[in-house]
Formats: sequence, structure tokens, C-alpha cells
Amino acid sequence: MVEFDIRGQPIYIPEVGDLNWGDEVTEAFGKIAAGINASVPTVSSQTFETVSKNIKGWNSSFNYSLGVLTSIVYTEGASTITKTLNYSLGTLTSVVLSGDTPSFINLTKTLVYSGPNLTSIIYT
Repeated sequence: MVEFDIRGQPIYIPEVGDLNWGDEVTEAFGKIAAGINASVPTVSSQTFETVSKNIKGWNSSFNYSLGVLTSIVYTEGASTITKTLNYSLGTLTSVVLSGDTPSFINLTKTLVYSGPNLTSIIYT
């Protein structure tokens, strides 16, 4: 862990490699600690799942190809978010959000299988 003191408050950040944080994040926090103006992504409480849940109340349009659901387009006022469903051999393998999504959230949910069993979900 690396400790920074920002306005008298200690900030602890995992070192690069601890949690796969990139050099940019450590450098940005270092600049803040040094009092240099740096651009740092805003931390958001939004996640892939919260956005996916919240848009269910929006107007929606379902798109099919050969009887298989391929995307859902959600609209609310001037905002549009598309949820694209990808398949491999008839099995859902990923869901991708696009359009007017919040900044700094993972937009892809990948489903990993071992045989017919879902074994993990990866967000990127």
C-alpha cells in the first residue's frame, strides 16, 4: 500500500500490481498529493448491474434475429441505452451496454461456462 496525505487526510492506495491498478492511477494520486492539478476519473456508485436494473423502467424495444433476442433498446427522454446480447452456439456469452451510459462503468458482462454450467461472470 502507498499512503498519501491529502489536506491532512491519509489516502491508502494499493501499489501497482496489488489489484491490477495501472500506473496512471498511482501517478494521478501522486500528483494530487503533490498539489499538482491532475485529471482523475470520478468514482461512481453506478455499475453495470445498477444501470441494467434502472433502465428496465424505461421504454423498450426488443430486437430479434432468427427468433433470438439480440438487443434491447431503452429510451427515456433524449437518452438511449442499448443492451446487446451475444451468443456462441446458442448460449448467451456476453451482454454489452452502449449509448448514453454513465462514465467509468464496465460496459461488458461476460458469462463463462464449464460445459453447460455458468462458472463466473467477468465485467470489463
